[in-house]
Amino acid sequence: MEIEYMLAVIENDGRYSRRLAAAGYAVFPFKNNKSLSDFPFYEYFDLIVNEKSLKISRPESSVITDITEPLSATVGDILTEAINRHRDFSEDVALSYLDNNHNIYRKVLRRYYIEYGNLDKTIMPLFINKDYRSISEYLHKIKGISLNIGALRLYDFIEKLEMRLKKNIVKEEEVRLFLKYHARIIKYCKELGE
Repeated sequence: MEIEYMLAVIENDGRYSRRLAAAGYAVFPFKNNKSLSDFPFYEYFDLIVNEKSLKISRPESSVITDITEPLSATVGDILTEAINRHRDFSEDVALSYLDNNHNIYRKVLRRYYIEYGNLDKTIMPLFINKDYRSISEYLHKIKGISLNIGALRLYDFIEKLEMRLKKNIVKEEEVRLFLKYHARIIKYCKELGE
């Protein structure tokens, strides 16, 4: 079972990357702090696991804890405490676009889930074929809807990704990270849209 959290791992020998991936986390390996900080979507990682210094941190803050064993349990405990929907969603923003109508909000969430629940099956084939224009058009539609579901960070993520697509400089790990992040959006829409 794959867990929705996305972890950046600064690797030493790749041991923790393999263990976290085996535990079901979406793992994005990096050689060092510089390569991670140069990654254009750095702020969308939930945690940073540094194998070299044996530390766990968040992109927006300093070290949370030292790595302990078992690693996957440690990461799970930190994520349970640290991650919440408020970073990804603002119901108030969505309701401001929808005349403060909670019924409409649930319908919009449900429709979003139905329409975009399999985004990875649409986007990855386009990416493999380097059809960046089609990806941009598809993402632009989602960006337009994102504020109606209160997904401010999704809006920002898409905006950055669109710019990179227009310049033909987008990389596979950026698309993979976006799709992982979007899976979190879909899960939220499914839960609240019912």
